[in-house]
Amino acid sequence: MASPSNPSLPDSSIKPSLEDGLAALKAKDYPSAIAHLEAIAKAEANQRSGLRAQMGLVIAYKKTGKVKDAIALCSALTKSSNSQAKAWASKTLKDLVKRHPPKIAGE
Repeated sequence: MASPSNPSLPDSSIKPSLEDGLAALKAKDYPSAIAHLEAIAKAEANQRSGLRAQMGLVIAYKKTGKVKDAIALCSALTKSSNSQAKAWASKTLKDLVKRHPPKIAGE
């Protein structure tokens, strides 16, 4: 059984938390951040905490080389009804695509 003291290991006794996910992101513990933030983003998708989790996930995905996931999630956030999330996502998406242009099939 995984130790509760290590949130990067799967353990059903660890409750996902936006605060823990954002703290892990800040500490560059991306696997733990992703685990927390994905759970919050799914459970609270249309709430402010869910949007914050999705924004954190974009950053964590980018930092772990999951650029396609980051771009896909960021693209979805550009359609948010929350104007702040929408503005952040538009700016971030532009930057992601500029730094990681999509590969053209056949290259």
